[in-house]
Amino acid sequence: MSILSLIVSALAVLISYVLFRRAQIANITPVLVFTRRSEAVWQIENVGRGPALSVAVGDKEESGKWRWSVRCYPIAAGAKIQVPWPSPGDELMTSYKDIKGNAYSTLCSMSENVFYEKNMFPDLKPITDEYSLAAIIESYRRIF
Repeated sequence: MSILSLIVSALAVLISYVLFRRAQIANITPVLVFTRRSEAVWQIENVGRGPALSVAVGDKEESGKWRWSVRCYPIAAGAKIQVPWPSPGDELMTSYKDIKGNAYSTLCSMSENVFYEKNMFPDLKPITDEYSLAAIIESYRRIF
């Protein structure tokens, strides 16, 4: 009877540990989604529980070529940022990491977001950063 009790106890400890680890991961996981509340401006919103770090955002042309690939500032849980550079109807992607370095990505196509628990876009290499691109866009707005 004591061997059976030992096995049951060990199994209970193992299950508790696995559930604890899953809860820990869920508490730090960022989940970025693309939203558009106005006709002109896309937003990225972090609907997850952890901050999104090393955020890269891109939009692709129909040919599969990156139109823009931008490094953005970290996005806190519950926060959102505007991304004014994509054109309407584009396929939008983002890759990012949590505080432990785990990679995630989101694809938005036809206004539907798909979340992946890995980097699905390894070819998404930022060519500029959010601040520089905002300055370029603002200078074009002043000209036109």
